[in-house]
Amino acid sequence: VIVGRIVDFIKAYNNAMLTLNNTTSSPPGESALSGIDDMKKSDLSALAERLGIDHDDETTETELRRRISMRGIFTGVFSVNNVRQKTKDAVIVPYPTRLQRELSLLAQIGVSAGKPGSDWETVRKGYLIIDEKLFIEQLEKNVEGVADLFGYDAAGGDGIIDDGAAFKLSELLTPYVRSRGILDDSAAMAKQKTKDEDKNIEKQTEALSAFRAKREMDYGKMQAEMKKGERMQKQLNMGRND
Repeated sequence: VIVGRIVDFIKAYNNAMLTLNNTTSSPPGESALSGIDDMKKSDLSALAERLGIDHDDETTETELRRRISMRGIFTGVFSVNNVRQKTKDAVIVPYPTRLQRELSLLAQIGVSAGKPGSDWETVRKGYLIIDEKLFIEQLEKNVEGVADLFGYDAAGGDGIIDDGAAFKLSELLTPYVRSRGILDDSAAMAKQKTKDEDKNIEKQTEALSAFRAKREMDYGKMQAEMKKGERMQKQLNMGRND
């Protein structure tokens, strides 16, 4: 049970970091987002690749579209960048456990952003990985201490979880990831902005086409009047000659 919950925690954490990395990265040009509602998965995947958005073969078409739509919507927003840093810090700071200093860091049970010497680009993104050998060793050695790292009654006596990595991250991220939270609202705003811009471009194109059509019509009338004038001039000249 504990192993399953820890795996779920790591998945949830990595999903949160993916969203935070994506939304605080440099935004794409407005033209890159045009037409994404009609794109197929292969096109969305290619676009995500060009934009540097993390994804894999299992990422659904809907999720790809969501990640592209949300790319860079919080670029330069201090509060969200601060949340991103606090999220990364939450998995490297020590937590109280019944074993105290003997077991106080996630890295001590093999949960970290990478081993020493790992690729910096991978470590920088903050995604958690598990050293399975170390994790199993620690789990077999002290399963209760491992559980404490994620949720612990630090105050003691009341049985209420008030510390630990999972508790702190839940407290930090809930306002951002719940339904209709900050991320959902911002994504909806960005998507609506793109739609409005597409409609504006469409209106401008239609206005330009109408203007061209009118100019062509006016030019045609002018040409017809000029030819009519030429014919009348010829008739007058012929009358004078007679």
